Amino acid sequence: MPRFAHSIVAASLALPAFAVLTPAQSPPISIGPYGGSANVVLAHPSTSGELLVARFPNGLERSTDGGFAFAPWGNGLPGIPEDLVPSPLAATTLHAPVGNAIYRSTDFGANWTIWSNAASATVNSLAFSPDAQTVIQWTGSQVLRSTNGGGIFNPVYSGTILGNVSIAPSAPSLCYLSSFNGVARSIDGGATFAIPATGLKSWTKWVMADPQDATRVYAGTTSGVWLSTNAAETFTKIAAAPNLSVQFMTWDGAPSSGTLWVGALTGVWTSPDHGATWSAANAGLPPGPPIPSDVAFDANGTRLLASEGGFFRSPVGAPLWSQSAFAEVGVYAAAIATPGGQRLIGAEKGVYDAASGATLEASAYFFDFGARTDELLVDPSNPDRWLSAGVGAFIDNAVVRVLTNGGANVSIAYEHFGGGSVWTLARDPFDATHYLGGVYPAGFGSAGLITSSNSGASFQDVAGSAGWSCRAVAFDPHQVGHAIALFG
Repeated sequence: MPRFAHSIVAASLALPAFAVLTPAQSPPISIGPYGGSANVVLAHPSTSGELLVARFPNGLERSTDGGFAFAPWGNGLPGIPEDLVPSPLAATTLHAPVGNAIYRSTDFGANWTIWSNAASATVNSLAFSPDAQTVIQWTGSQVLRSTNGGGIFNPVYSGTILGNVSIAPSAPSLCYLSSFNGVARSIDGGATFAIPATGLKSWTKWVMADPQDATRVYAGTTSGVWLSTNAAETFTKIAAAPNLSVQFMTWDGAPSSGTLWVGALTGVWTSPDHGATWSAANAGLPPGPPIPSDVAFDANGTRLLASEGGFFRSPVGAPLWSQSAFAEVGVYAAAIATPGGQRLIGAEKGVYDAASGATLEASAYFFDFGARTDELLVDPSNPDRWLSAGVGAFIDNAVVRVLTNGGANVSIAYEHFGGGSVWTLARDPFDATHYLGGVYPAGFGSAGLITSSNSGASFQDVAGSAGWSCRAVAFDPHQVGHAIALFG
């Protein structure tokens, strides 16, 4: 069945993804899909093509060819960094929060030693003043500050769902903190923080001071980008900005001539004029698109995008992303839609497709947490109609989806919260409109068997099968009306 088939392929072929096999080919040729999850990307300040990524579950990796191939990197780093923060005094000296500690490297991540373990919870990141004497680190609920270059840290603020700290480069006495309760400000170099009485008091995920004007502050919230021109005393929503749920913000080049980049739940957006006008920068990304985690800029100007759906590159000019590296999406099902033609796979978070020999790309991108496609069937009367069965969201939402128009149109044919997964589907060889599905582990009283009599447009529970925990179903090809199911 889907899960066991995936395990066998991975074990016998030693491939990270799907492959096309012919007798003359050894080893097999991978056709993707590319994916994986990277939460941080950092380009070398002067060496073009050299970059680091922090990715789940591998940890820190390095590329020397611009992001086409990565290898493990970093002696002494015990886990996956939450961030990679260069020193303002030496851009190849890096700081990486791992757990409640911060590690330091002086050789662009080759070797690491512990630098601080003052926090009592997971450290999200840290920020430096231009002279590197004031250092602020933060967890999800606490801010700690050092005034001697990281020698001693003391707690200075407690809050709810803290996002990030921005120390204004042109006036480091001004610091800004994003949080669930809004934007807090410090006027004493981070010694104290408070939300101004007239300030922004809605959930803010990211805050960023303009490097040239300490009183000009951008705030990324769950409903768009806001701007303050008076050091966070008041904010005005930038009307031209899309109604984004912001994940991060950064500059491409100097703010006076560069572009403001915003990563949001709906992809990547840019503004070339300090927020006056905006454009989507998602060309080349899979449908959805994948949620961006970080963006960096190579010494040659190439844009580098880390996301929860893979790693992407774009040349200078209008953003046009192409996916590279990370060919390790979990594959659970496969089908061929047309003879010698379109290949389909069911994978983590969706269905991928490709013409014969081409690289698999996302055709319908389900970004629900925990989503997975465990079974995939093609309608024999319509090769552009696919049934995708598996987990819909939150790890235990059993679902069957109908995909048409190359995966662009998606409808739900069956859904049971808490059921687990629609683990398997079978089509009746004597009646192409009749389908049978198995639900595993069939939790919370859900049926173990489901059936459809309208080509999978909708499914109904089979009476008496509640809690049966079905792993496999099959129709008898020799006798009408007979089927078998594997339970337990």
